[in-house]
Amino acid sequence: MTFFNTLWIRYRYRNTADRELYYYIKSLTGKAPRKLRYYRKAMRHSSAIAEDQKTRVKSNERLEYLGDAVLSLLVGEYLWRKFPKASEGFLSEMRSRLTSREYLNRLAFSLQITEWLDHKVENAPADQSHSIYGNAVEALMGAIFIDQGFKFTRKFFYQRLLHKHIQVKEVLLQNLNFKSRLLEWAQKEQKEVGFDVVSSPNGESRLYVVRVLVDKEEQGKGESRRKKKAEQRAAAEAMQKLNVR
Repeated sequence: MTFFNTLWIRYRYRNTADRELYYYIKSLTGKAPRKLRYYRKAMRHSSAIAEDQKTRVKSNERLEYLGDAVLSLLVGEYLWRKFPKASEGFLSEMRSRLTSREYLNRLAFSLQITEWLDHKVENAPADQSHSIYGNAVEALMGAIFIDQGFKFTRKFFYQRLLHKHIQVKEVLLQNLNFKSRLLEWAQKEQKEVGFDVVSSPNGESRLYVVRVLVDKEEQGKGESRRKKKAEQRAAAEAMQKLNVR
């Protein structure tokens, strides 16, 4: 950076915090932010805003909503290209894991977002069970999208996030048990889940057809020559439909 660029940045961002955030975003994304206010908002959790200011000062919730959609699209595209022969259930499970709150919380620490997030959530720095960090990752993606456009956001995802911070192989090696995860979710949400064999191998078909019922409503269906695999496919479809992560 030239001497004159440094002077210009110091003139434009007279507030030290803004100047430091500018350098952080530039270092993280590889490009200078156009409108720093988006990133400032992405790093502001609602807990940091006083009740009497919430109509005037905005938190990162709207950017989080946008970034969630952008990140889901980019992860989905990557997996679709990476695993050309994989089933829809496998792709959905992998995307669910890579965009889960737990995984995004870990990603936030890797990106050092935890050092920039303005919040007043008790014990948040030490407790990764809080979702505020994962939400901030999504808000950051929303800010980059609004500030730099989709083409650059996609480039940032592939060149900066995917190859440096997202461990796809690590997630891939984890046991993909859709049925177990669906049952765990149902127990937590106090939902009733049942697997119903619609048809089994006979003279006309060699396949098991299984449907999964959640609170007595069909949410997924799977078929396979093996009953357990048909159940897994039905569970995977139900997880996608119910947005279970």
